[in-house]
Amino acid sequence: MTRTPVYATTDNDGERIEENARIEKFATRDAAEAYIATSYFPGLDDGESLTFAPGNFADCWLKLFDRPEFEEGPFTDPDDLLILEPGQHPGGKEWWVTPRPEILVGIVISDQSDWTPDFSD
Repeated sequence: MTRTPVYATTDNDGERIEENARIEKFATRDAAEAYIATSYFPGLDDGESLTFAPGNFADCWLKLFDRPEFEEGPFTDPDDLLILEPGQHPGGKEWWVTPRPEILVGIVISDQSDWTPDFSD
């Protein structure tokens, strides 16, 4: 049985993943959550907790001036990436690259928060 990899990043602001974020690949969700959690502790304040949710991108993950080639890193299968060439997006003469798999992020929740994850994408 082949397991589906889990992807995670700590380069986020809430659910929004930063452009050029470092994305890591894990064999399990538990390993991905542990990776994210280590970046937050011991930095949580009283009344705060950490939750995990799929992140999203503003425009895309990477903007490149040359045709992208991914032979190493977390995404080596071209089917794992949405690659838009210049003219296929509103961003000018750059190539836009966005991962297709879900990217897990950590979100700090305050006891006073009414935040719930947005799964509408």
